Parts: sequence; C-alpha cells; structure tokens
Amino acid sequence: MTTERPTADVSKTPIVVDYTSRDFYSIREELIARVKDRVSDWYGDDPADFGLALIEAFAYMGDITAYYIDRIANEATLLTATQRESVLNLARSYGYNPSGYQAATTTVRFSNSSSSSVTVPAGTEVAGVVVEGETVQQVIFTTKTAATVTANGTASVEAFHGENVAVSNPADPLIVGDIAGEVIGFGEGTPNQTFKLSQNQVVDGTVEIYVENGDSYGAWDYTLHLTDYGPNDAVYTTYTDSDNYVYVVFGDGVSGVIPPKTSTVKARYVVGGGVIGNIPLNTLVSLYYVPGLTSSQVSALAQNITVTNTELGGGGLEPESIETIKELAPQAFSALNRAVTLTDFASLALQTYSVGKAKAVGQSGTSVTLYVAPRRTDTETDPYPLYDDTNTTLTVEWSGTDGLKADVVSALQDKTLIGTTLTVLPPVYVPVSITVQYSKQAQYTPTQVESEIRALINAYYSYQYVSFGQVIYPEELEFLLRYTPGITNVRVTEMYRTGDAAARNVLLASNEELFSIIASGSTSGITVNADSTDADIASLTTNLGTLIPAFVSEFYTYGITVATGTTAVQITPTASDIAGTTVTVTVGSTTISKTGSYYSIPTSTTTTTAVISTLAEDKVTRKTYTLTITKA
Repeated sequence: MTTERPTADVSKTPIVVDYTSRDFYSIREELIARVKDRVSDWYGDDPADFGLALIEAFAYMGDITAYYIDRIANEATLLTATQRESVLNLARSYGYNPSGYQAATTTVRFSNSSSSSVTVPAGTEVAGVVVEGETVQQVIFTTKTAATVTANGTASVEAFHGENVAVSNPADPLIVGDIAGEVIGFGEGTPNQTFKLSQNQVVDGTVEIYVENGDSYGAWDYTLHLTDYGPNDAVYTTYTDSDNYVYVVFGDGVSGVIPPKTSTVKARYVVGGGVIGNIPLNTLVSLYYVPGLTSSQVSALAQNITVTNTELGGGGLEPESIETIKELAPQAFSALNRAVTLTDFASLALQTYSVGKAKAVGQSGTSVTLYVAPRRTDTETDPYPLYDDTNTTLTVEWSGTDGLKADVVSALQDKTLIGTTLTVLPPVYVPVSITVQYSKQAQYTPTQVESEIRALINAYYSYQYVSFGQVIYPEELEFLLRYTPGITNVRVTEMYRTGDAAARNVLLASNEELFSIIASGSTSGITVNADSTDADIASLTTNLGTLIPAFVSEFYTYGITVATGTTAVQITPTASDIAGTTVTVTVGSTTISKTGSYYSIPTSTTTTTAVISTLAEDKVTRKTYTLTITKA
C-alpha cells in the first residue's frame, strides 16, 4: 500500500507584491511573512535557522539587484545620470557635442640682443614651468604668427598653450608625399571605421585628419553630423570618451565616404589645454622648438633671443563637467542649431565652451547685440576676465585671431537668419564696494568671523556666480551673511559702485554689465568691521551737587546731594563710543528725553533715582549706572 506524502496547503489568495520594498530589511520581512503564511509553526526568529539564513541570502541578492536596476534606470536620462560615459552618450543624442580641453592664450614677447634682425617663424614653441601643489610641470606655448625682431629690439605675437603632434611625428623624407602627423590607423574599406588618438589631452577643435590617396595625403573635413553629407563627401566626425580620449569616426558609404582600403590615416592635433595654461606673467622663459632648426641651432639662437609672456594666460579650461553638459545639452536641443529668438542666440553662444555667460539684446527687428564673457573655474583669481589688471584694455583672449569674439562669431554665422546683423561685445565689469558691520559671539575671534564673511560672499558673488543684468539687494546679502558661524548680528551699511558716493544702494546691472564684487581668493572691495562692544560711560556730569564717588567708568553707583527747593537736576552721561552706544535714562517707569546735551531729572521727592542704561553697537553688550539724588 502506497502512502502519499501530504502537501502543504498553499493559500489560494493571490500574492500581493509591494514593489516599494527594495532594500535588504524590507525584502527580508516580506519573505519571512510569506513563509509564515505557508508554514504555520515557523517563526523566522532563530538566527541559527538555516531557513532564515536562506531568506537573508535572497534578501541580500534582491537588495543588490534593486540597486543595479535603479542605477541603470538613472543612467538612462540626462538629469539623473551620474556616470560621465552615460552623460556623454545622452548629450550626443541631443545633438550636443561636449567640449574637450580649451587652450589658454597669451602674448609672447621676443627680445633680440644681437645686432641683426631675426625672424622667429610661426609654430615656434616656448616653454616654462608652473607649480601645482608639490608638482612642477612644464608648459609649452606655440606662436600663431611669425615675429620679426629687429636688432636690439622686441616683437610680440599671440601664442596658445599646447604642442602639435606633427612636431614629434615628422614626415619621412624617404616616402614621397608623406606629411608630418600621427598615424592613427589604416583603411579597411569597412563602414564607420573608428580610430583612437594616442593622447588624451587634445585641445578642442585642433584635430585635422589626412587620408592617403595614391602618392599624397588629402585633408578631410570635420562635421558634427555625418548624416548631413552624401556618399562621396570626404568627411569625418569625432567624439570623446569618459577618459578624454578622442575618437575619429568615418562614414559608411551613405553618409560620408569610406577611406580607401590599405590607406594610411594620419592626424594632426594639439596636445595641451586645461587650466594649467592660465599661467602667471613671465612664466615662459625659454625657446623650446623652432621650425626648421635643430636642437643645437635652437640653443644657439637662444643666446640672442629671449622670451617672456607679457600677459596672464587666459581661457584654459578642462573638458566640460557633467553639470555643464547637463545644463547646455537641453539648450542645444531647444535651439535646434539655429538662432531665431534672443534665447537661441544666448544658448548657442554658450555652446562655445569657452563662453561662460551670454546675454542677447534686440536692438531692432534685424539687429542683435550679444554680450559674452568667458568661462572660468572657481580657483582663478582674475577679477576682470578678458581685460588687463586695470579693467581697461582687452587681451588677446578676446581680440586674438582665435579669441573669444572670433569663436562666437564663427559659431553663429551659419545659424543666424539672413538679414539679421549680429554684434558680439565683451562685458563691462563694474567694481563694487561693500561694507559689512557685524557683532559676534564671544567664543569666536574677529579673524575667524571676518574670514568666514569674506568666504561666504566669495562663494555667492565671485565671477562664477554673477550674471548680465543682475540685481543685488543689500537685504539679500544680509540674509546670506546671517548664516556665518559666530554671527549674532550683521548689517550691510554700504553697497555701491566703486567710484560713486558711499551709500547703501540696490545694485542694478545693465545688459552689458557684470558686477565685480570679489575675485576668487581675494578680498578687494569688501570692508568688514566688527561692532563695538564698548558700553561704558566715559563721563557723568551734573549741573548741581558733587558726584560721590568721583566718576570712574568701572563703578556703577553714584549719588549727589542738592538743596531742598531743587525741582530738577541736569545730568550729562557721555558714552565712550559716542557714535555706536545707545544711552537711555529712566526714573521709575518714565523714560527721560534728552534736552540738548543733557537729561533733566525731576526731583519732586526727597530721594530720586535715575537709571542710566547703555547698549553697545553690537546690540548685545549692556551696562547700567544709577544716580541717587538726595535733597538736603
């Protein structure tokens, strides 16, 4: 006789899954509850129970799985993505190509100590060193044009940060038609061939591609979108990965021609860029490379030709941050690569990565003025980007052949409607003076509090955070400063355009103006004063009687004796800090008003007590003096 094994009485109630229970403990409790429904005499509270251990293993795996599901979902949208690779890919789907390294520019001056004229060719490289923390790094700048330096004279030219790989990858003189440049690959005759450049600090916009064609090399054209071209167009595009390596992509025979099979593909590009190129004055001090000269010839030339940079390096930037890409990619999508509205002009200007601020103003139906200012990092201290230290003369970062103005004009010229005139102008910087008065808690030193005040103003009003047409209220600044550690009271007593009369004003910038309140790491324009804590009375005089004891500010109780028929006594308390201290005189519950320089105390009774209360400028420190007037 066969006995069947009894089966568990499985509930016919449908399983209800709480999809919000995604962490370890929630999943664990859900599983324990489910098993309890199936096994009535199991409680799930014994740590040594193998069943409980198994449930916790499932809960652990469920927690990890839920985490990765969430992470994958987050990486699918631009606003929630956190991985650079995801953000780069999503930005490209918006039609936005994030920018890479931007090269700083400066003016280089050559000095000739010889008795004959010397021509320094374009492409000459000059070098210097910069110190970052404890690291010493070499920086190389390349001149844009030739410079003829007269005997015992000087000549200045523009230079950009970086070195062309063509210098380190010269043409092979034994190969007819060869050109200088890095070999990045060979044509395979297949669609969408992709090649990776060997170095990952490529200055944005400097990549040039040459493809072997018979016994010579032909230059191919860069395009943002291969789909804009046909099967016979020699074009390529590029993209950058999360490690800042640049990839060159060719067409598929439908959108862009395929490079010929076995053809050699070469690239020329500049290696450099980044904030390290924002060098101080007189950093570039040596000739590094001169086209057409050997190293020994360069050394000989350096005996007569010296070099220095007469401007700060400006405009060097790191590749776009995740935050900047998230901000600019949707703007690129909304502008759709054409400038129609004023917002379009500003959005497209901001896609020129060296532009940090932009504002477009309509002068008429067919005339637009675009004000642009450069992008800067939090660590840079230049108070007037694009201008010299005096805020009067524009530098080559703006007016150079590859300066900011030229970049913006070039970026917008094919996106502006026919018949519309575009004028691109630099910002007008308006220095601002601010005076802050504060009182502090006793446990803080003035140095601590004042340092925190300046740091807080810097965090919210340095160049990074001001904008065209901005309005700044004193009350807004006071609200911000109340968060300063150690502050008990704070007032903005003065806020005005430097050069105007000192006053507490609302700052209102016009369309072209940017307020220069405080440069990063600087304290210019900011005056911080501690409120006085002096509540002492320096002297106390009366028109009748003799003060007993003689007045000393550290003693608080005094008396005088006057004649029986006296109806009033005039007292004059003078504060040590006359301007900051508030003095109040009361008799009983009556406050005595000041008459001229004194207070008149009525003496209608035999004994009258006047209470003199002081409140220091900090609105915290108080002192009380009493004067008893007795009729004899």
